[in-house]
Amino acid sequence: MNAQFLTYLIESSVYLLFFLVVYRFTISKLTHFTWMRGYLLSSLVLSTVLPFVKIPTHWAKSIIGLSVDNVPFQINVLNPYLTNTSKTAESVQIAPSSNPLIFILAGLSIIYILGAIYKTVLLFGNINKILNLIEKNGKKKEGSYVLVATDIELPAFSFFNFIFINKDFKNLTNDDILRIKNHEIIHAKQWHTLDIMFVEFISVIFWFNPLIRYTKTKLQEIHEFIADEETAGQGEMKKNYAQLLFNLATEKKSFNLMTGFSSKQINNRILMVTKERSIRLSKLLFILILPVALILLLSFSYINTTDIDKTTMPQISGVATDQNQIQRIGNIKWVNNSAFSSEELSKVLGLNKGDKFSSKEIGPLILARKEVVSDYYLDRGYLFSHIDLFSMMGQDRDLTFTVFEGQRGKIGTLKIAFKGKKTVTGAEITKLITIYSGDWFSKTKIVESVRNLSMSGKFIPDSIKPSIIPGKINIGENTVNVDLVFNLTEK
Repeated sequence: MNAQFLTYLIESSVYLLFFLVVYRFTISKLTHFTWMRGYLLSSLVLSTVLPFVKIPTHWAKSIIGLSVDNVPFQINVLNPYLTNTSKTAESVQIAPSSNPLIFILAGLSIIYILGAIYKTVLLFGNINKILNLIEKNGKKKEGSYVLVATDIELPAFSFFNFIFINKDFKNLTNDDILRIKNHEIIHAKQWHTLDIMFVEFISVIFWFNPLIRYTKTKLQEIHEFIADEETAGQGEMKKNYAQLLFNLATEKKSFNLMTGFSSKQINNRILMVTKERSIRLSKLLFILILPVALILLLSFSYINTTDIDKTTMPQISGVATDQNQIQRIGNIKWVNNSAFSSEELSKVLGLNKGDKFSSKEIGPLILARKEVVSDYYLDRGYLFSHIDLFSMMGQDRDLTFTVFEGQRGKIGTLKIAFKGKKTVTGAEITKLITIYSGDWFSKTKIVESVRNLSMSGKFIPDSIKPSIIPGKINIGENTVNVDLVFNLTEK
């Protein structure tokens, strides 16, 4: 399980939570049962699908009514040495063992997979129990439905078009059995079992989420309300039906996948049978799912910029302006820097207040110069540093750079791990490496070493990937020892 999938699980759960809150406080007391069924099923579908939806930028601007191009845009760029690219010999990667989040995600992955497997086993176990009931008991076909005679301590239950009836349950009369059978036929006719199977499959993915169980319980309750409403009749028949429900109440649980005649909500079912029907106008409340879905979509969806004109992409603020329009560099401010003065960093940046550039040039130029400053930190040991850029739009482009320097890294153990023929000696390899144990971390020296190893012609270039493994932290000096491992594959 990677971080992206974990994010999906969280976002989907939040979607469902909001949909169910709306259901609980505005819809659950209504008697529009078919609409309520549709709402719950739609909530499940939307909560699993909407996290995948990406909003095009021009749609977002139309919906929100505010141009995202007219507000400050903050850019976070990770240090280049953290990027591992197989196309260049200048790639450097952080070893997986150095990041505790990887271990956390690995632990969560194991727990998640075990939970999903357990839930899957339970699901197919319940299906198998039902199939055994069908196989081992007498069956009678009536039209599109198959009646299965059972001796289970339940009056009746259904699974798709199979209707299970215990005629000996509590000395039922023929009229009672007929009403029970009609009740279960309604379940089968409206495919209520399909709803439950859908929820069960969703629960395999979201086995940890109690909201799925709540949704299933409410959905089963609504199934009973629907069947009760169509079976109860009017007047005296409705009273007799309510009495029948009361008489059939039992603590015996039906199978997890079955829509049962008896349930823990037996009192609610009796109340719903006798309750006055909700007015038609109250159906408008179901439309609430649309604004809730839209608000959540705008809150969670990432903006997809693939359809934006390429001329706007290089610009920090994304303003679709005339490419020949001239802009100036405004005030340049450095925040939170202590290792180097603002004057020194501005000199490294190479931009001055009042410098003029076209709108096409200024965006990528600022980003490129910011990377130069990042490299300046990297070459002086600050391998954990990064720089955030805040750019204020206007005729003059004001720039604020916030620096997070972190601890300074010093090379600890220098190791060489290589595969292949292994005919090259360690001494030969050491001569090609320009960074040594005890040196401050330096991106330039590491890149130079990688280049030397590649140009020697003795190693496969794509295999030369230095791994940086942070180790002991020296609290008093605010430094950290980092082991450097050159992974090589000899030709």
